[in-house]
Amino acid sequence: METGNLKGDDKRLIRTLVVMVLLGLGFCLFYLIQSGRLASGNPVCAVCKRPLHQAQVFIVVSQQGREQRACCPRCGLRFAIESDACPHQATDFSTGKLIPAETAYYLEGSDIMECCSSTTLRSDSGMICEMHYDRCMPSLVTFARADDAHGYQQEHAGRVIDLAQARRSVARQIGR
Repeated sequence: METGNLKGDDKRLIRTLVVMVLLGLGFCLFYLIQSGRLASGNPVCAVCKRPLHQAQVFIVVSQQGREQRACCPRCGLRFAIESDACPHQATDFSTGKLIPAETAYYLEGSDIMECCSSTTLRSDSGMICEMHYDRCMPSLVTFARADDAHGYQQEHAGRVIDLAQARRSVARQIGR
């Protein structure tokens, strides 16, 4: 059917459909950005919406069986605790390879803080202030080998713990 032969009602229907499709696409894009599934092409943390750092990615499997990626083990464990999810994989800080979260060695409180930075904020009234709390602190970094974790501990401070201790630390921090 040619557009020149369309009646007024048909033209109105086509315009309405086009507008509805465009609105639908707009809402889908908005949802993808707000949910953290799309952020300027860069994947973001399921918890804090910061960019993922490949040296610290932590993967949790949700109750629905979906993988959720976090920027660091602290955010990943927070997600696991709050949503009754299962810690699945961690990134070995020494090699960048994914390892089972359960067998990883966790270095807590070191000066290695890939996703933590001092942030200056400006309020609506124009006041400038520093952000002192960061949900990713104290740092939590994972290693496949105990020797690597202890080696980094010697250079960067902190304490080497296991998954259960890391989980308890995060639970205390969020008041659970």
